[in-house]
Amino acid sequence: MTPESPASLGTFDAVLLSHDHHADNLDLAGRALVADEARVGRVVTTVPSARRLARPASTTRFLELGGTLEL
Repeated sequence: MTPESPASLGTFDAVLLSHDHHADNLDLAGRALVADEARVGRVVTTVPSARRLARPASTTRFLELGGTLEL
């Protein structure tokens, strides 16, 4: 089975990203996908990951370990 490329998957309302530290979790194609506001409406991730992503704060949500959602 050949994995699909992010370009072939269409658009997403949201992406839940546990972390971005390893290429097996978020590779270069995935980084390009989550950076594209036209394709991904919102990214939910940790504060450290959000700081490294190429997204404006208005479309990134930060999920703290305690379960608090910061806007």
